[in-house]
Amino acid sequence: MDNGSRLFIIEDDEIDIMTIRRILSRQKPFSHIQIFSDGATGWSAMQALRNTPSQLPNLILADLNLPRLNGLEFLKKMKEDPTLRHIPVIILTTSEDANDRLNCYEYQCAGYLVKSIDPDLYTKKIEAFLDYWTLCATAK
Repeated sequence: MDNGSRLFIIEDDEIDIMTIRRILSRQKPFSHIQIFSDGATGWSAMQALRNTPSQLPNLILADLNLPRLNGLEFLKKMKEDPTLRHIPVIILTTSEDANDRLNCYEYQCAGYLVKSIDPDLYTKKIEAFLDYWTLCATAK
């Protein structure tokens, strides 16, 4: 099914990327998926696409602790850009720190998902976010 939905994943952990890819291969809510290993590369891609709305992602999953440009800095840049601020960004992180969570919500993240060391629980969390997003995106 090519529904034109685009997902950007900004994540530097290969195991997390494999987990997300496995979930996406079962659910297939996105027809186009791009993966970036650091926030600066993800931001450069967003800047390159800002004048091509049909190529922009419909959803971004971004790790909080990224090299070069961390997830909070990436989120802040997204929400300060009038062309990009409408794109939902879900923050993925190992941080349960209340300040990290508050900072991300201050910059209007669409969700804050704490990664679990239990692979089954982490899979369920990602699936729940994707199910929710799919329901919201297809609601008429």
